[in-house]
Amino acid sequence: MKKSQKLISAVVVLIILGAALVFLKREPAEEIVKTPIVTPVEKPFEKPDDKPETPEKERGPKNIISLNRDLVSSIEFISVDKKILMENKDSQWVVNEGKVNRINNGKIFSILRELLNLKTVETVSFSSDDREQWGISDKSDKVLIKSGGKTISLLIGSLNPAQTGYYVQIEGVNEIYLIKSSYGESIKIALDDLRIRDLPKIDIGKISTITIKNDSIIQIVPFERSDMFTAEMFAYMMSEPYRNQIPVHSENLEKFLLKMEAPLQIVDFIDTGNPGDYGINEIKLSIKEDSGRSFDLLLGREAGKEKIYSMIKGEDQIFTLNKKDLPFLNLKPFDLVDRFPHLISINSIDALQITTDEMAIMGTIDRRDEGSTYSINGMEIDEKAFKTFYQDVLYLLMEGETEQPVSTENPEITISFKLYDGGSYWTHLNFYPYNSEFYAVARNEDEPAFIIGRYQLKEMLKKVTKTVDTLMGF
Repeated sequence: MKKSQKLISAVVVLIILGAALVFLKREPAEEIVKTPIVTPVEKPFEKPDDKPETPEKERGPKNIISLNRDLVSSIEFISVDKKILMENKDSQWVVNEGKVNRINNGKIFSILRELLNLKTVETVSFSSDDREQWGISDKSDKVLIKSGGKTISLLIGSLNPAQTGYYVQIEGVNEIYLIKSSYGESIKIALDDLRIRDLPKIDIGKISTITIKNDSIIQIVPFERSDMFTAEMFAYMMSEPYRNQIPVHSENLEKFLLKMEAPLQIVDFIDTGNPGDYGINEIKLSIKEDSGRSFDLLLGREAGKEKIYSMIKGEDQIFTLNKKDLPFLNLKPFDLVDRFPHLISINSIDALQITTDEMAIMGTIDRRDEGSTYSINGMEIDEKAFKTFYQDVLYLLMEGETEQPVSTENPEITISFKLYDGGSYWTHLNFYPYNSEFYAVARNEDEPAFIIGRYQLKEMLKKVTKTVDTLMGF
């Protein structure tokens, strides 16, 4: 082959190789061009959001009030129709400058805890320009919290459409937050939420004196032994309305006090007017305890058929109570009187004498170291028989109060007791004519305050006469 022909063949081979290389380089380029055409079909959901994207950490839950609890000096709730100011004065919470008495400190601490731990559900807006759509304006309910010279103002907006939360804003901060509805309700308080409805509890085991004023005046005082004939079983005496101190029936007093043991419950709080507007001007119940603590309840006019206007002495709050919870309103002095006219223990005497216009019966006890000897009108009887005799004489019960003057010149019947170690000291129980059905009865020189049925004395005299007749053999 000629040189010229070999050169031409080499050139042709190079051209073919070059073309092949060009073809190999273009293949990947064609695939890259085709890929973007398929992408919109495979990902049609990649549509821009209606809202601008915001990092989750900025929109998600967070605490919005950061204050030191120990430094909080006041919390104020302001709305169109109310203003509640709670101030911490020397570690004691005062509401509305002390005009609200006996406040529920536990409720205040709960509110404070809720506020200082207030956590958002989410941030719904980063601009306050359109806050009206969230129910927030200058007229919104507001909570002011002061702590260490710093004040935070929380504006409360409307409920969200699902009614699961309230929209709120910290005044001066652009963000609008959503908080749980339970948080919102806990900080939308009323004045009554802070009040204690229970009146001070009475400790019936520590009462020293009781004074009741209804149709009459009843005063009960601690028992003070004034003579050695008064039975020791009486813990209290009634000093009024009777002229003389009268033993109080312990069981009846206890039943009455048990009715008063449960704290009285306030029905309604009255925040307008003054006590005189409601007829409140006098203490109707006063209970003093051994410690010196006193519970003084003032009552006024009736508030409808079931309630009555009331106050506690030393407090400004007017309120109403249910009349049915005030058992002392209808309490009569005689309801608490011990009905035994002169109950004296057999261990306190050495003689008992019954005297009428027609007879005299004397029972005696001769107390000796080796035992006692019992006798009636000088005739010895056994202990059991004497105790029966003594019980027949003593078991008389008063049935009511005197309502008319009584002549005390000549008692028809007298029962006398002689203290066994008191020398010649006697105490007497006198029965004066009252009417055809009753005697008026009184101890010693006391004026008769009570009546006792003639039938009781008749029956008693019949029994003791029979005892004497049996001893004499009749």
